[in-house]
Amino acid sequence: METDIPLKTLTNLRPQDLLPMLGIEAATVLAVETLELPMAATSLDTVLRLRDAAGQEYLHLVEWQGYRDTRFLWRVLGYLGWLGVHRSERPIGVTLVYLRPGDDTGGTLSQSVSGREAWGVGFRVVRLWEQDAQAALTGRNVSLAALSPLMAGADLALVEQAATLIFKHAVSRRERADLLTILGIFSAPIMESGRFVRMIGKEPLMASDLVSYLIEDTVNERVQKAVAEIQAESAARLAIAQEALQREAEEHTRMLEEHTRVVEEHTRVVEERQRELLARAVEDILVTRFPNTPVSLSATIRGIRDLDRLQDLHAALLRASDQQVAEHLLRQTTG
Repeated sequence: METDIPLKTLTNLRPQDLLPMLGIEAATVLAVETLELPMAATSLDTVLRLRDAAGQEYLHLVEWQGYRDTRFLWRVLGYLGWLGVHRSERPIGVTLVYLRPGDDTGGTLSQSVSGREAWGVGFRVVRLWEQDAQAALTGRNVSLAALSPLMAGADLALVEQAATLIFKHAVSRRERADLLTILGIFSAPIMESGRFVRMIGKEPLMASDLVSYLIEDTVNERVQKAVAEIQAESAARLAIAQEALQREAEEHTRMLEEHTRVVEEHTRVVEERQRELLARAVEDILVTRFPNTPVSLSATIRGIRDLDRLQDLHAALLRASDQQVAEHLLRQTTG
């Protein structure tokens, strides 16, 4: 949620309303200043120029913090240093306002060297979730009413009460529109933006330059919901498709393995049959041409597993000139 511009607008609209929360309700606001700092084009949007009961003018820096930043306290210290050097008003007060627990980085900046504190500085801190939302609606403080959804005890009924208070006590149509829009922005965790717009009506909001933040949140919620639904549906379809492809791949692999096994078995059977036939052919040649060959020697033919050796022996026996040559061939082949 973008909070910088709504909070700047709120501070400029009704700065006097914020003084009780800042602990300086006795002061009078003379101006809300935006000061341009030279460092990285930074600006201080909420520097209150005040006058106390004794008539002394001084400055009070309000730092709203709506996100977590571990360097936040260092930045505040830098701002105070710049104000001390470049502005003559004294004293210079400061209040840190944390919007949510997750934004809170504390109120004390200290440095230790070798386990001993070298220096430290403390800041006054307001944690909105520790403030009483119902108490913020007492009186006519419309600024605190706009912030009340961020406070303790806020609920749907309180948002409606805050809207009623703003309708009743805002001093102009433009102020009412801005304050209602800010209320809608900060009540988003409690009341969905679309519901808030329907409750208030579009017309009271249209005078505010901030209404785009509220409408944008509503549109973003719908877009995000639609995108999430599309992504979920796409993810489900993708998972189904991937599962089908996985099954298909596994079946294809199984069929390929089975085919390979069948081919290998067929090849083995064919080769064994060829070996048996060739071995028998060699035996037939031996019996036909050299019938007196010792049976023990001829029996070794069936132990030859290599088809090439059997083919070579078959051809050699056909050419053998006598039994002695044949027996030599048999010993040489089976040895």
